[in-house]
Amino acid sequence: MSSAVEVYLNAQGIEYTKAGLYEKALISFNEALSISPENSLFHFNKALVYEKSGDFPNALECLNLSIKYNPESDEFWNEMGLVRYEMGERDNAENCLKKALSLNQSSSAAWNNLGVLYFTGGNIKEACNCFQASVKYDSTNSDAWYNLSDAWLELGDRRKSYDAKKNYNRLVD
Repeated sequence: MSSAVEVYLNAQGIEYTKAGLYEKALISFNEALSISPENSLFHFNKALVYEKSGDFPNALECLNLSIKYNPESDEFWNEMGLVRYEMGERDNAENCLKKALSLNQSSSAAWNNLGVLYFTGGNIKEACNCFQASVKYDSTNSDAWYNLSDAWLELGDRRKSYDAKKNYNRLVD
């Protein structure tokens, strides 16, 4: 259980992150980690700061610690997949995203991210399957609808692309 100080420092770090004050956010998360060094969420939040600032090697290091302390978090594995993708490690990214899905088959975010990985790798049919799974598990995932529209268009099915784009527009308007 986290102390009031840890909760405060974590919340403060999140607010600094939202404001783009990454150095201050890191200070808050480091202070929280000095009290509770095995707190997986604090490591995860610190990873998000590094990721937002484009420091993927440090994000990866923090995510490894998050997973060390909580290996059953599909969210941590999903984020690890994103960072590995950004680092150009497509195979490792795919493995991380598949691990996230093995922990939570209904993770719309992981399905969408796996679809992006396949789409950018040229495997459009498999990407389409992933985007469909993503919207199946979360019909409010606008990114997945947008990506599904692009995948259907790439596969030559304008009608399905149009329908997916309508769902996207309905969500973002």
